[in-house]
Amino acid sequence: MLDSLPPTRATFPSLILLAVCGSAAAWADEVNEGFDAHDFYLVGFDGHLRDPLAVSRPERFTRLSWYGAALLEYAEQPLTHVTGNPDDPVQTAALDNLLALNLDLGFAPHPLLRLQAGMPVFLSSLAEDGSSNGPGPGDLRLSAASAILAPGAATGQGLGLGLLPYLSLPTGDQLAFLGQRSVAGGLAATGSYGLQAWTFSGQLGLDLHPDIELQNVVGSDTVSLGLAAGRLLGNRSAANLELLTALPLQASERRGSEASLQALASYRHRLQSGLHLAAGMGAGLSRAVGTAPFRVFVGGGLGRDTAPPPPDLDLDGVADERDPCPEQAETINGWRDDDGCPDYLGTIIVRPIFREQQVEHAQVLVAGPLGETRFGPGMDMVIEGATPGAQFAAQATAGSCLAGVGSAQAIEGPVDLVIELDRALDGSLDLSVVDQHSAPVPRATVRFLDDDDPCGPYEPWVDLSDQGRASLHLGAGEHPVVITAPYFAAQRQSLVVSPGQRAQLQVTLEPARTRIEGGRIVILEKVFFETARAVIMADSHALLSEVANLLLASPRITLLEVAGHTDAQGPDDYNLELSQARADAVVSYLRSQGVAASRLQASGYGETAPIADEASEQGRAQNRRVEFNIKGSAPEPGDQSAGAAPEGG
Repeated sequence: MLDSLPPTRATFPSLILLAVCGSAAAWADEVNEGFDAHDFYLVGFDGHLRDPLAVSRPERFTRLSWYGAALLEYAEQPLTHVTGNPDDPVQTAALDNLLALNLDLGFAPHPLLRLQAGMPVFLSSLAEDGSSNGPGPGDLRLSAASAILAPGAATGQGLGLGLLPYLSLPTGDQLAFLGQRSVAGGLAATGSYGLQAWTFSGQLGLDLHPDIELQNVVGSDTVSLGLAAGRLLGNRSAANLELLTALPLQASERRGSEASLQALASYRHRLQSGLHLAAGMGAGLSRAVGTAPFRVFVGGGLGRDTAPPPPDLDLDGVADERDPCPEQAETINGWRDDDGCPDYLGTIIVRPIFREQQVEHAQVLVAGPLGETRFGPGMDMVIEGATPGAQFAAQATAGSCLAGVGSAQAIEGPVDLVIELDRALDGSLDLSVVDQHSAPVPRATVRFLDDDDPCGPYEPWVDLSDQGRASLHLGAGEHPVVITAPYFAAQRQSLVVSPGQRAQLQVTLEPARTRIEGGRIVILEKVFFETARAVIMADSHALLSEVANLLLASPRITLLEVAGHTDAQGPDDYNLELSQARADAVVSYLRSQGVAASRLQASGYGETAPIADEASEQGRAQNRRVEFNIKGSAPEPGDQSAGAAPEGG
């Protein structure tokens, strides 16, 4: 950008380019020198996909390799002339519609050094007066790209550090703003870091130029900075984004003398033959000299033994040409380690199942390619690291009778090894129920106390025949039951069945001392306690055990109140406390016999509910009692209210 200044600025001894005062004749008389406003240079256009266009990337070269390339470029108004009031400037293109062919050659005499030569050939451009500048060369730039630390030659991955000195010879037309008036040069430090698909490059340099003072353009030397980020798009393509700036060392507030800032975006493609192509565009982010608002370019080149595209981008040992996952490394785990893609081993989740429910207490033995694995109750039944395709077989047992087998094939990820358990260890029991005279007891019922026992019968109730007999097919093991019959005391037994054997058992029932009558359990004997204490006497244990058995055989009774009563002898508070303590003692005994605490409630009433006259000892004895009141009940299929007399009995 050129800007007209007050006439006093044109008298400086160091003035190189004189002011444009408003007419073409005055411009021609005062301007006798110019400068290079093109400001676009290639840095090793050798076709390597990881390379930016204008930011040098250190790399390891193939000795005696060479390249040649050309990039056709169009730039819009890289230099403008500004006149008029600074608050309302008039801008005229001093250099416009620039069409150039950027040539670039390189030769590597050493793996860490490459000599490069580049020159723009300007095909056409327009001067401020609208005339064509015609074809001609630009400045010849000679550079030497050296690597102090080079990334991997085959992959381009890793850290690279280098230097880039250059020399620019004044072979261009300075009066057309297409060349410097004398020799220029500079030195840049370069660096890069390559990942699997990404490359980040940077360049920091000092550029030494001839002094300039023409209109508002003042300056000479600059500090240049370039940043680039590129990504490989497969084996033969890449995209790059670059940001370039030049910071003048000579401070100036004049428009056009500020720092230049421009961005470049490019796409690269490499053919199988070694020919490479490139296309892209640029945008000026400031209006400094050489910063074209719009730039577009396309070209390509060819070289001998140029750096090949990465043969193994993900460094997994599988060449990219036969790697279906070139950007994802192979997982070395003993499973398809040569297919080039990440993969996963399997996880076997062992699930013993009975009646569609997980059996947590099962014992499991799993056989696989690497041997046997045993699992016990409470263990996490998982086998990690299974090779997909491997077969696993398992056998399991649970409780006294359940057994089963299962199998599964490992896949990439989790898979269930389901073992369907069934009653595999069964036996038989011939049961007979008789009274104390060895006569069959009709209408007897067997209730299995463990309803969840898979080795028991499928129904918790078994009714015996009128002859008091039944043949039971049960799983092996011990089965707690309560045997009841009308007018007989409920009796607990353990039915023991051995696998594959037929056993016989005869149970003798005693006459009942308890029965369910209305909303109570009636006891035909009293519960005796030690005098003035809440200690149950041993003679009453059998009676209370019968009450407990009756409750176990009658699940429809959901809440039973144990009510304690005393006579009227003694203080009221003492009697109330004693009755409560005796009710608590009975509840404690029933719980010890297997009755759930949630089904029992202890209540002490003291002397408040007498049933006989307190005037006699016999009446007071009747008032000292324990009663069993049914406070909650629910019907249950098959429940027969064991021990209850038939209606009218």
